[in-house]
Parts: sequence; C-alpha cells; structure tokens
Amino acid sequence: MKGFYRKGAGGVIEFLFLSVLLVSMPVDVTHAAGRSLDKAYLYILSSGKNGASGVNTLSIVDADSKKSKELFRLEKGNVGTLSLDPYGRFWAGYSSPDGRRENRVQVFKPDGSFSKIIKTAGNPEAGFVFSRGRVFIACTQNGFSGAIDVFDQTTLKRIKTIKLSSKIKDSPYYLSAIAGDERRIIVAGMTSGPDKNLNYCIIKVINPANLLIINQTDALAGVDIWCIIPHRGKFIMLNSAPAGKSDKNVSNMLVMGEHGKIDGTSFVQSPLLGVIKDNTLYAYHNPAFNSISTNPSRMLSAYNLRTGKYLSWKLPDRWNCSGIAAVEDRLLLLNSEAPDKKARGIYAFSLKDNKLSLMMNIPAAKRMLFEK
Repeated sequence: MKGFYRKGAGGVIEFLFLSVLLVSMPVDVTHAAGRSLDKAYLYILSSGKNGASGVNTLSIVDADSKKSKELFRLEKGNVGTLSLDPYGRFWAGYSSPDGRRENRVQVFKPDGSFSKIIKTAGNPEAGFVFSRGRVFIACTQNGFSGAIDVFDQTTLKRIKTIKLSSKIKDSPYYLSAIAGDERRIIVAGMTSGPDKNLNYCIIKVINPANLLIINQTDALAGVDIWCIIPHRGKFIMLNSAPAGKSDKNVSNMLVMGEHGKIDGTSFVQSPLLGVIKDNTLYAYHNPAFNSISTNPSRMLSAYNLRTGKYLSWKLPDRWNCSGIAAVEDRLLLLNSEAPDKKARGIYAFSLKDNKLSLMMNIPAAKRMLFEK
C-alpha cells in the first residue's frame, strides 16, 4: 500500500501510493530472466486494463530500445512492493488498502515461472532486504504496530518474526521504509507526537546476524521517511516532511554513519524518492505527500554527496512520481497517477538539456523496478 491520506487541492482527501523500488540491485548469482549483463532493464508492474484493478502482470522494458515484453502474471490483489533478490528471483508483497489484512508474498524464479507463496505477519508492503542469506520483509500489519518477518532465502522457511512498536503509550508505529546491508537493517516508521501539525518518525536498527534490535531513536519531530538508500557503509534517509513554522531546522536528508550516529543536511525541501549514481543523489520532491499541505510544487534535484553542491529543476504542478531510476544521462520516472491515462507511464528527464518527455505510455503501470 505504501501511502497515507492527505488533503488535496479543493479540500478533497486523496490517497497516495508510493512505489517501492530496488535501484541497481546487484544480481550476483543469476541475472533475472537471463538478460544481458551489459544492459539496463526496467520491470513494470501493471494492474488490470488501463489501470483498473485486476490481474497483475510484470513486463520487462529495454531502457535503450524502449521495447517491452510481458514476463508473467501474478495473483490478483494490490501489490504493495516489488523486489529482486541476489538469485534473480522476483518478490511481490501484497497489501490491503481497505483495511483487511493481507499476508501474501509471491516468489518467482528468474525465468518468470512460479516458485512459492509464503505467508507473513500481515501486509508485507514496506519492502524487502536480502542480507546474510535471509530475506527481511517489512510488514505494516494493522498500522498500529509492525513486524519484520525473517525467512531463509534458500528454503523460504520462516526464521523469526521481529515485532516492532513505537514503545510510546497509545502511539502507533507504521513502517514506511527499510534498507540494509550485511551489518545492519534500518527500519523507519511513522508515529505520533505532541504537535498534531508535525510528522514524527522512529528509526530502528536490527542486527541481521542475531536478529536483535540494537538501537532505536526517539520520536523525531518533523521527519517522514519513505526512502532509505545504502551507500558506502552509510544509510541516506530522505525526509519528505514539509518544513513548518516549528521545525525549520529539521534536515531533509539524514545520514546514518557506520557507528550509528545520524547527521543531517538540507538542500531542497521534501525529497520523497531518490537514487544514487556516480556519487550524486538524484531525488524527486513532493511537499504534499502524506501531509495536509496542498502545495502543488514538484521538483527534481541532484545533490553531490562529495561537495554538497546541488541543482534543482521544477516539474509541472502536481506531477506525481512513484518510481525513479538513473540510466546514463537521464532519469527515468514513473507517473502512474496522471488524470489523463494517455499521460501515464515512463518519463525520461534528460540531465543534458533538463527536458521531461513521455518515453512510453503505460496506462496501467503501478510499480517500477530497475536492474543494472
């Protein structure tokens, strides 16, 4: 599901969906679907005809030739997250946007043939991490507490369910993002706080070897994290919360170092999605996401992680993006919410001339996965 209610223009309550994507996932053993290692591929999940709810299909898109081919069909239901593991297998986590608990994760072999359905702790929609021969599945459950379900990556048998809560009386804990490496699993989740006008977030750190929670922050005011990117032993967490009167000093990028210390920096307001290429963080910004703000502004930015210098580019108002990838001299963006179905699909933003253009019209596209 990956979304929360917000108040849109005209006072209409809207529900936003955020695609969880795995960017440049190294496929160490088997390249998915036997594709060439010299090419970059996009995998597009489509639901129903022209965006209607129904059968889910996964197609592969050659980012260079712009040709696509359907790989396989998934079960019906709302796919909240999609990922590739180091063996080239596809993992799809289902969620229930209407409040009913959904617990399915569907696993497919690299050639697209069906492998197995595993049952999780409920609503496995917040992402997957593959570490130490295990898969860590972030489950939002009922939204008031969550869990990380840990399975053996080879046998697909459950090892442990790690229950997560805010540890604050009467406060919820809704998992919003997960990332990890061989040393740490980082989980971010929303909670509540004293100021009803602010977002609050709690970050937890799990040891992937002994499966214990080894660190947890307090409730961080003015912080809303939906994207965590591992980078050279550190974790870059994008804070999409719009700056308010009482939280002007809150950083919009938090970096957790190798020893667990979190440092903050600021560049462009409300980064929601990001990808790192050549030591540059490319981000999509949406100050209205998961917020009462009706700010129509949407932007792209490039932040040099070495020098701290950045550039930003304005997108059309209310141009919602649910997936991002960096390929050569362009950014590929998925717009699955455009009112006009002819405007939905994959867009290319040229880093040379800063122009945005529709690369492929895919009206039913819901999720985007990038493999290089």
